[in-house]
Amino acid sequence: MRERFFTWLARAVHTRAGVIFLLLTVLTIVTAALAARLRMDMTWNAMVPEGDPTVETYETVIEHFGAATQIIIALEGDDPDDLIEAAEALVPALEATEYTHPTSGNREPAVKRVVVGYDRAFLADHGLMLIKAKDLRKTRPLFTDYNLVPYLCHTNDILEAEYIYDSANLTTQEKEAVRALDGVSAFVESLGRCAAGRDTTASAIAHAVDMLTVGRGYLLSTDERMLLVSVTPALSLTAPIDQTVLLVNAIEEAVGHVLSKHPGVRSGLTGGHVVSRDEMEAGMADTIRNVTVAFAIILLVFVLSFRMVTGPLLAMLVLLAGISWDMGLAYLVIGRLDIFTAMCGVILMGLGVDFAIHILASYTELRRKGMDAPTALRETYLRTGKGLVTGALTTAAAFLSLLLTSYPVFREIGFVVGFGVISCLLASVAYLPAAVVLTERLADRFRGHREIKPVSMEFAFLGTLTRVTARRPILTVLAGILVTATLGLFVSRVRMNRNYMDMEPAGLESIRLQRDIPRRFNISADNLFTTVESLAEAQQLADLLNQRPAIGLVESITDYLPSPAKQQQRMPLVQAIRDEQSHLPGPAPIEVPALVEELYRLSDNLTEMSSLAFIGGLDRVFAKTNRFLGLDPDGEPVAPSRVQQAIDAIEGHTGVAARMENYQRRFRDRMSARMATMADPRPITLEMIPADVADRFLSDDRSRYLLSVYAKNDLWDGLLTSAFIETVIRDLPGASGMPLLMKAMVRTAASEGKMAFLYAGIAFLLLLLIDFRSLKTTVIAATPLAVSLVWMLGLMGALGFPFSVVNVIGLPLILGIGIDDSVHIIHRYRAEGRRNLPHSMASIGRAILLTTLTTGLGFGSLIPSTYRGYASLGKLVTLGITLCFLVSILLLPALLRLTHRARGDLGTD
Repeated sequence: MRERFFTWLARAVHTRAGVIFLLLTVLTIVTAALAARLRMDMTWNAMVPEGDPTVETYETVIEHFGAATQIIIALEGDDPDDLIEAAEALVPALEATEYTHPTSGNREPAVKRVVVGYDRAFLADHGLMLIKAKDLRKTRPLFTDYNLVPYLCHTNDILEAEYIYDSANLTTQEKEAVRALDGVSAFVESLGRCAAGRDTTASAIAHAVDMLTVGRGYLLSTDERMLLVSVTPALSLTAPIDQTVLLVNAIEEAVGHVLSKHPGVRSGLTGGHVVSRDEMEAGMADTIRNVTVAFAIILLVFVLSFRMVTGPLLAMLVLLAGISWDMGLAYLVIGRLDIFTAMCGVILMGLGVDFAIHILASYTELRRKGMDAPTALRETYLRTGKGLVTGALTTAAAFLSLLLTSYPVFREIGFVVGFGVISCLLASVAYLPAAVVLTERLADRFRGHREIKPVSMEFAFLGTLTRVTARRPILTVLAGILVTATLGLFVSRVRMNRNYMDMEPAGLESIRLQRDIPRRFNISADNLFTTVESLAEAQQLADLLNQRPAIGLVESITDYLPSPAKQQQRMPLVQAIRDEQSHLPGPAPIEVPALVEELYRLSDNLTEMSSLAFIGGLDRVFAKTNRFLGLDPDGEPVAPSRVQQAIDAIEGHTGVAARMENYQRRFRDRMSARMATMADPRPITLEMIPADVADRFLSDDRSRYLLSVYAKNDLWDGLLTSAFIETVIRDLPGASGMPLLMKAMVRTAASEGKMAFLYAGIAFLLLLLIDFRSLKTTVIAATPLAVSLVWMLGLMGALGFPFSVVNVIGLPLILGIGIDDSVHIIHRYRAEGRRNLPHSMASIGRAILLTTLTTGLGFGSLIPSTYRGYASLGKLVTLGITLCFLVSILLLPALLRLTHRARGDLGTD
């Protein structure tokens, strides 16, 4: 029946070539117009699993808060004062930033909120009510005497009691320790400058008091060379990507304009919106480049192999037509391309060219042997048609089986590639032959009929290689078993890359900052979040999470509005401190030896804290104490110790006592004034909270409270096994955020990928069984593919090349492509017989080698992609199909020789 169909098709194509060409050209034009309307959604947001609880929570947060993720602006420079000045200049500029809506053309606000630090004025009025009751008890001596020697003595007592004699507190209260060190450092530095007579102004002392009581107010890194500005954009991460791109570009332009006036400050942007913009731009650029490069390389190989231009050019144009048919269908059914389906142009170019190669190789071989066009066309269909149909259906089935999975991303790529393979097959067996026939007729009309010079189109070396392997089949099979067993030892080493950022485009500033920020601040650039319905619940969760070692920062309304129960505990303690302010000791004379002794004691305490921090892996405390002491990470002196500088200034200058008494008077007055407002025992109410803070943590209807949680380390590294993620999942039910959405995506991709691989395997085995009508032949056809997969996995394990959420989609590709080689060899073997195996391999092997080469080059064009997910897919598929070719050429002839004594054992075509 298939012979009759192919004979009819050959006659129809030859006699109705013009009609077929015209109809299919019209179809190509129509589908190309539809394909041009495809929406590009090149972000990971488009690929999160449907129905996942984290998605529902995310949508709830967006509904109530508008946005819960921030754009982080990282300012870098050598002078922290320059960074602060630039950060303050950014606030009005960003609040006025607008972008042009891509649909309406209206100017829309780009920024909802800008946060350059915490509200120091609020802390100056209510700060003590925000301190834990136990910490108020421990630090109470600090508020009893502001004379320099007693104040330094109390500071040393607290450092020793809190962090040195009880080192466990240093681990559980690392953030508090860092804040205390910042204040003490500023105090000692101002003390030293005053002793040296360099700075005795009231503003210098006021700065020291501010640092001791409310802090600097900005999120500065430990080395004070980076400052973070948090921007809440007017769009959520679920907004259309074209809007997100315009919004991020507008913010980036505004930042650049401001910083042009601050030459000592550099900037970079990161966060979900920025990464999405960068993904989109890199993905689009890679897609255009990859398709262009793949087309050019495949065409060049085509031309060089066939020693002609017209046929290969027609084949490539027809291939583009088949892809156009598929993309037009994709627009009608799906309407968009995501990061995965955007690769389908390259994928189909690599897959679809195989069909054109087999058609063109067989037709040109027969024509150059002197056969006329109708006969050559019929013989081409009879020789290649069955293999092409079986190969196309097995590949298409491998991808269409993805429609059975529950992951929308897999279903979409299964649809696009599955129907794309069928489209390319139809284009190759109908559109290409019609185009070739018309081209020959035009050539005959304008140049006259010319006899085609016979030329051998076989690769003789493949026939020679087949004679060698088939002559010693047992030795060949044993060698294959040995290689398979050896590489099989490394299969267990194959791993799944769980770092999402390793899939992102290389060299992006947004990705660099994703890793640099945790290293310099001990908080991640991305966060997780949830909402609760009561202040008490928000307080309970914040307290719980702040005790977890994997948590770097918890932000909630309770940072400004503690629960009523917490405030009731603190009120009497704050009242006691307030009362003591009216009974402070009077000015004490400066005893220089006692002052120096306390400074030496402070230096010893800082050295001990540095050692404890190093042992406990507390990077921020270790870096802060070493910076204070002028030490590098190895403990070697690299700068003057601030404490020693203060001691040297006190001991090395005349008139120190008078200057210290002047400093002490101003310091006492300033501290007393600060405590008069800061030690306010009145309960804090919602009405007292700064409006921007309330808007940030309270929903519009004031019914829900937002909690944001940041990891201490890079949360993308080891996403599936992250201690931070596990902590949040356990302690914060209903949490969401891009990291959890990505974890759901990775988990779904891994589990559904296994099912997709199983479905694909079952599908193509069934098709092989239907095609060959022999279980034995089906097993033989599948054996090279199975061996190739073992070799591929073994090499991946040996070379440390992992699977990822992107390249796992290459497995069905390798199944579909890899089985084609065996199918074509066995069909030719059944048609021409056992004795003609070397000749068959020289002929069909040429087409197989060319399809492997063109497909490999097509997928190889992905390897230089800046988008590392694309590059990993290119490497995997190129490796897999190359091994499939080698095993098919080397091992399959030997298997056929061993298992089939005569032609009839395989049946005939």
